[in-house]
Order: sequence, then C-alpha cells, then structure tokens
Amino acid sequence: MNTSMGFMESAHRSLLANGDIEPTVYDFRRSISTVYYAVFHYLAELCATVIVGSRAEKLRPKGAWREFYRSLSHSRIRAVCMRSDHDQFSNGIQNFLQWYPVLQDARESCDYENDAMPKIADAELIIEIGIKCIESVESSNETEREDFVAWLVLDHRGGIAQVRNREVTNDLDFLDYFKKKRNLS
Repeated sequence: MNTSMGFMESAHRSLLANGDIEPTVYDFRRSISTVYYAVFHYLAELCATVIVGSRAEKLRPKGAWREFYRSLSHSRIRAVCMRSDHDQFSNGIQNFLQWYPVLQDARESCDYENDAMPKIADAELIIEIGIKCIESVESSNETEREDFVAWLVLDHRGGIAQVRNREVTNDLDFLDYFKKKRNLS
C-alpha cells in the first residue's frame, strides 16, 4: 500500500540527522503525526479496495474507489476501536484495534498541544506501533480482513454478531452485494 508506506518512510526520515543538524522536538512531533496518518491511509485504502475493488477507480467514471477512500472518518474508526466486542477477531486485528487509538491520541497531542515535548525514543516507539498496526492486519487472511472492513464501516445497530462466523445479517448482505458487483462471489 504505497501511500501508507510513503508516510511511514517520511516519519522515519524526520528522525535522522541531516548533516550537522540534529532533529528537534518538532521533527519528533511531525514524525508521530505522520505515523498516525500512515496507518489511517492504510486503513482507508484497505476499506476502499475491499468494498469497491482495486480496479474500480479506472473502471468507474465517478471514481467510486476514491469517494469511498475519502469517506472514512477518524472519529468513526476510533469509536469502533473503543468497542468491547473485538473477540471475534484474531490477535492481530485485536492488536490493531488496541493500538490505533494510542496512535490517534499521540497524533492529537503532537498536533494540538503546544507543550507536547516527545523525545526521539517516543517517536521511534510510535513508528514501531504504526508498523505493527499495518503488519497485524496484513498478516490476517483475506476473509478476516473483509470481515474487519465490514465491521469498521457498517452501522452496528444491534451489532454484527459474530461476523467472523459468517452468520447472515443485513450487514453481511451489504458486503456480499459489493462482492457480487466485483464478480467475486
């Protein structure tokens, strides 16, 4: 996923000395913020690709993939991560759901609190957490990633009970609809 890895590389580069110039607290703050956005863009790309399909942007004149990518909400993801019903997912997805709000809190602190003074070790830790977030989702199988995306983007009025076990719900019918449109059923 190019955008997310580009952001992650940028976060890492901002921690490196540039000749005689050592990185400052503001470089650390920028690095931490950038890591959060790397993970957010990874998630946006994953969701758009699962729901609309990777080739959809080229095939659809209105850019459905791009519209879906841009529709993902920071607050929505956080709310879903804060839910307590993560047990239907593997440890990898559960780790992502645990770490994402940590990244978001760190980013908000660095972006909005004038007295935020992270050290290089803090920025390095956040980079490590960001990489683990992405790796934990990527290491999940395709079915679990699809279930995770459905769980993230769909309204949980009453919840998706045991999405992982493929119980039939209106929410899964929604995901199945998009799979059929992509000829993946």
